[in-house]
Amino acid sequence: MIKKITEHRGQVLHLSNETVPGGITWFDFAEEIFKMTERHTVVIPCTTDEYKTKAVRPKYSKLQNNSSIKMRNWKEGLEEYIRQIEK
Repeated sequence: MIKKITEHRGQVLHLSNETVPGGITWFDFAEEIFKMTERHTVVIPCTTDEYKTKAVRPKYSKLQNNSSIKMRNWKEGLEEYIRQIEK
């Protein structure tokens, strides 16, 4: 990606860890955070329309890596991040 950055100047680029085919939702992400931190919290899924906020939210915002760049699994990255902030 760094080698080709000039080809993408002015564009929004996003790179994420590996996910399951089809990606993960914010619901999946939140559930995994509570699981990893051993907090017994019920997460209730909702649509973008049901989540009322002043900020405009995209209708489709799954975390998904469609890149040919091999990354580690998203759960591994999340687990490392949680370990770092809990210190």
